[in-house]
Order: sequence, then C-alpha cells, then structure tokens
Amino acid sequence: MNDADVKRLNKLTDEINKLGEKKTSYGLLGSFFVLILSFGLAIPVYMLCATVGTDLWTWFITPIFGIALGKAQFLGVLIAVNFITNYGNIRGTNKAIDEAGPISKVILIDSVLCVYMLSAWAVGAIVVTYVM
Repeated sequence: MNDADVKRLNKLTDEINKLGEKKTSYGLLGSFFVLILSFGLAIPVYMLCATVGTDLWTWFITPIFGIALGKAQFLGVLIAVNFITNYGNIRGTNKAIDEAGPISKVILIDSVLCVYMLSAWAVGAIVVTYVM
C-alpha cells in the first residue's frame, strides 16, 4: 500500500469511529430539568414502595410477631436500608439503560421499580388470599 491509500484508510477509519460517538449536551437547563424530574418521580415511587411494603409487612410479619409499621416508618426503614446498602446504585450492565439519555434513564429506572413493587404486591395479595 502506498501513502495515499494509508491516508484514505485512516480517514475512513476515523469517520467510522465518529459514527459511534454520542454528542449530546443538555446544558445547565437540561440538567436542572433532569434533577427536578428525578425528585418529582422519586416521591410517588417511594410512596408506592412504602404502601406495598406496609401491606406486605401487615400481611406477613404483624400476625407472627405483632409488630406493626405505618407507611412513614416503613419509608424511613426503606430509605435507611437503601442508604446503608447503596442498593440503588448496584445493578448489572444494561445496554438499553446505559445508552439512554438522562431523562429516559430516570423514567426507565423509576418505572422498573414501580413494576417490581406492583408485582410483589400482587404476589403477596395472592398468597394472603388463597394460601393463608
């Protein structure tokens, strides 16, 4: 190969590498919107988690041990456990989540948590209704 072919090959390689790069800049306003959205979605998601957790606690733990927890107490326990274990930041690599933008990532992670809690609620209700 001569020098002209090497230059064309390097130029073509550079152009191919640029295709995979993601150049999205949301700026200060976009980052502020993502922050507001994440806090705005965190409140109903954590309240759903507290409601589901309180119901599951009332169905399974209170009849055995006699210890009752309200939504506020369960929410405090939930936040303390999440803070101590850092469970919310530990997840496997998911290409769809990693490639999503910050707004999509917030909505996707919160909706997955809601589906998880609602399915746990449904399983608990089925067990309480038909098994116990």
